[in-house]
Amino acid sequence: MAYARNLAHGNGLVAQPGATPVEGFSNPLWVFVLAVLSLIGLFGRGDLFAVPDYVMVTKGSAIVLHLAVIVCLGVLITRIVSVAVTERAVAFNVSTACWAAAGMLLAANPSYVIWMVSGLENPLLAAEVAAIAAVSVHAVPNPWRGSTIVLGLLTGLAAITRPDGVVYASAIFIVVLFAVGLSWRARWSVLWPGLVAFGSIFLGYLMFRLAYFGAWLPNTAVAKSQDVPALRDILRLKQVGGAFGWPLSVVSLFGAALGGHALQRAGNTIGLRVIAAGAAVLLSAVAAFIV
Repeated sequence: MAYARNLAHGNGLVAQPGATPVEGFSNPLWVFVLAVLSLIGLFGRGDLFAVPDYVMVTKGSAIVLHLAVIVCLGVLITRIVSVAVTERAVAFNVSTACWAAAGMLLAANPSYVIWMVSGLENPLLAAEVAAIAAVSVHAVPNPWRGSTIVLGLLTGLAAITRPDGVVYASAIFIVVLFAVGLSWRARWSVLWPGLVAFGSIFLGYLMFRLAYFGAWLPNTAVAKSQDVPALRDILRLKQVGGAFGWPLSVVSLFGAALGGHALQRAGNTIGLRVIAAGAAVLLSAVAAFIV
């Protein structure tokens, strides 16, 4: 918040006016969002309606971004159901029921609720990931350049929202991998625009960081002596199975794969859509866990 206020007031990205620039934050996009809110007078003025502005702004932003998550989930669910159910009235009822269930599951998840209103970048990342999943479902099994460009922009924003957000770039590759009937040359023609879109944001900020702060990594990572992930960190994946129980994890994984394959063989693309959307988010989340 201090960095955002100073940036909005023309003091640069510093914790205190006149200080040497040091990147003491690991969520640059969130800092820029708060800076814009400060610039238009919603943040940094003291109080709003007799409530501290940092409370009003962070809670209000969380509500708006949570609504974005819900909308993206609605788009995702509607797309999957519309492919699986041909009758419009039935599809609407099923979509509505699933959408309501998704909202209740989020509301019943303490981690989601607590971190969404924490004042940090979590709601912004949640909205980005939900949008990535929604776009992935629409792109599979016939991705086009526009879809990968949008994915590139979304994953690029996720990468500068928090350090481990860079792993969501895997969604671009997953969507192209699940394309049907495309040659490898055609896949590449769809893939490279997404990579360019991602790189323009992520590498652009990396160059800015190097020029402005004189470092490749934020000072938060340097202070914590964080190392680059090693091969041995792959072994931490066993904690994922331990958290949910190995029987449930294995049955869920193979059940989803076999169900998707069966639907695909039956001429229904919902299997590919479900697996691609799930893989785009799940595999990225696992990679973030390792990091």
